[in-house]
Amino acid sequence: MLTALFLGPLISALVWMSPISSDSGSFDTAQVLVMAFAVYVFSMQGLLIIGIPALLIAHRLKVAHWWVALAVGLAAGSMFGVLLNQSGVYLLRYALAGGAPAVFTWWCWNRAYQHADTRVEA
Repeated sequence: MLTALFLGPLISALVWMSPISSDSGSFDTAQVLVMAFAVYVFSMQGLLIIGIPALLIAHRLKVAHWWVALAVGLAAGSMFGVLLNQSGVYLLRYALAGGAPAVFTWWCWNRAYQHADTRVEA
């Protein structure tokens, strides 16, 4: 789960920053790094406040599947975009920045949980 905690927000930052090179021909590297760090910090907070509790609730209800994680991540990203008055392509960007790390977090959790179930105590 530590992998998901630290790499999930990085995936969100990469998804968020990917269209920057196509928006303009050139970009300032320092500005991109600062923006990526800001997205990383906010994404980690979202993961801690929304993502992990949602995963634990889904596990408790026995509905912890990748598509549930994707739906929660897309919804959380979209809600954040709506709160910031975004629409159209920018709202989609927020949704994808929430959905991608949500599926990655589920994948990390699922692999760890499956390996925990297969261990045999001596």
